[in-house]
Amino acid sequence: MENGSFEKGDSDWKLVRGATLDTTNGYQSGSSLYIHNDDTQKKSPGASQQLEIAPGSSVYFTAKVRGRNLSADVEKKSSNGARIYIQAYDEFDKLIGGRYPKLSGLGTFDWKELSGEYTVPINAAYVSIGVGLYGGVAGEAWFDDISLRLEKPQFIEAFLMKPHYRGMIQEAGEQVFSERIVINRAYYDDNPAEIEVSYDLKNVVNKTIEKFRFKLPASAVDTVLTFAPKRKLGEGDYTLTGGYSSRVANTSFSRTHKIEVVRSWPAVYIDKEGYTIKGGKRIFPFGFYIGHPDDEHLDRIKKAGFNTILSYGYGHNTKYEEYLDKAAKYDLNVIYSIKDFYEGRPLKLGKRKPLDVARDYVNTIKHKPALLAWYTVDELLPEWIPKIEELYEEVRKIDPHHPTLQVHYYDGYRMLEKYYYNGDIIATDPYPVGRADLALTSTRVKAGLKATHNTRGHWAVLQSMDWAVYQKERKPNPPDLDELRNQCYQALIHGAKGILFYSYYDLFQERWPRQKELNYDNFNKLWPDIVTMSEEITALFPMLLHGKACSVEVLERNGIEISCIEYEGRHHLLIANPFYEEREISVRLPAGMAITQSVQGQIASTIEGETLKLRLPSIGSGIFTIK
Repeated sequence: MENGSFEKGDSDWKLVRGATLDTTNGYQSGSSLYIHNDDTQKKSPGASQQLEIAPGSSVYFTAKVRGRNLSADVEKKSSNGARIYIQAYDEFDKLIGGRYPKLSGLGTFDWKELSGEYTVPINAAYVSIGVGLYGGVAGEAWFDDISLRLEKPQFIEAFLMKPHYRGMIQEAGEQVFSERIVINRAYYDDNPAEIEVSYDLKNVVNKTIEKFRFKLPASAVDTVLTFAPKRKLGEGDYTLTGGYSSRVANTSFSRTHKIEVVRSWPAVYIDKEGYTIKGGKRIFPFGFYIGHPDDEHLDRIKKAGFNTILSYGYGHNTKYEEYLDKAAKYDLNVIYSIKDFYEGRPLKLGKRKPLDVARDYVNTIKHKPALLAWYTVDELLPEWIPKIEELYEEVRKIDPHHPTLQVHYYDGYRMLEKYYYNGDIIATDPYPVGRADLALTSTRVKAGLKATHNTRGHWAVLQSMDWAVYQKERKPNPPDLDELRNQCYQALIHGAKGILFYSYYDLFQERWPRQKELNYDNFNKLWPDIVTMSEEITALFPMLLHGKACSVEVLERNGIEISCIEYEGRHHLLIANPFYEEREISVRLPAGMAITQSVQGQIASTIEGETLKLRLPSIGSGIFTIK
């Protein structure tokens, strides 16, 4: 960015009412950006600067701020001072998403730092950084030393793709190793260095049994290396150590993977296409975050077609075994939450260490038939990764029969990639209802798919709750049937192999503050739409689990999301319009295919030669079948 200390006046900045240059007061220099607002009801003042940052890049941003007599509109509790934020826009100048860190606080204070991080979405055309007062805030603020640090990825990155799940190989099955090597030359002045890659395969007593050597040319930027041992590996433990070197300074490194040759797959695992296998059968986890598992609620959830539940109330609850047994009674899978078992998290465990308590829970309930997976991460930033890896390795060692699930709110895949080696399933949680459109669903789910390199479980956590339950200034606006359906179709279009909704118990709340008693009147208004949505989505499971992805040539997209599945001799187009207006998408009709019904659900079609035009209403979505 330019002129972050305002030593060049207001050059490179777009100032909005109430924002001026102060040449007498700065953090270290003599200049700063001065922002003044005399009325909490007036539009918030501020300044912004447009940035050209490559999609996928991770950005860390900071600013120094000083406040005087900052006060907030009492009706807007979240109005808590001055802020810095970053936002991404598409080629049509439409906001895709952004990051909005914690605010400065109110009152009068000396210089303090505000900071945040953001991964630029893959479909971003440009980024904007802004500073100012939050809506509903009056008073004075000074900003200075606004800076960005673009995180430079390693020159060489490596992602082990086979074995696809926890380094497991079947003794009688395919024994192949595959690794994706990414060389980030663009971040290193297009450095033309050759890359040398070596792999040493060792047995349980650390004896090298085979070596593999490769040399990648100066033109290589994205390569998949595939190799296999000359002789079949017998059941047991091995290690595969990859070494990666170049003449670029400080870019060489090595990584060791645990390899386990097994006779049979675990009770629950993720297959090579990202699907969940339980008891030898593919399933599509489809469920809810819930509160306490009373019979009434579990019965209702099951009858609505859902098959999975996740509760935060267990993991440090004495009735955890009863919880799992009750779920089994209703044939519901449990994703068991151990997300808070980290040093530094607000969990009261007495003198015991969180990792020790987590180990006890895993050992006690790992044999429960309802158990599907362990919930290990709920929106923890990269600074937690060392502890996440420690918990993941402990769970992996104690319980080889159940995968782990992480959930993140990142818009870009680069940040999600940081968790590639410390989890089995990665999900993103867009929660778009209440925004200008629902497109954030595709932004985040696409980021999750790219970050998993098609070798991990890839799920989506979607919104059934109303933001008014969490934010006082919001008016009630719960997702309706079209918004629920649309989120699902967007997630499915971008490869989600599991869907959870957040959350069941929020359906009993109408607005902030939350009430202790359950509001059944509110719940009964919302639940019928959820049941209708569930019936439609669960009817797709045979196609989702056993169909084959096929290509569709898009001629004109207009922001509409689309994918294709071939199943039982037909091409099924999954389509979602994430915008609150009617839109049309044009695709090429596959050779030999015909349309038997011009209107299917919410989708209307017309054919002009080889062009198939599909028109969807506001937030329209569904399946359009051709054969």
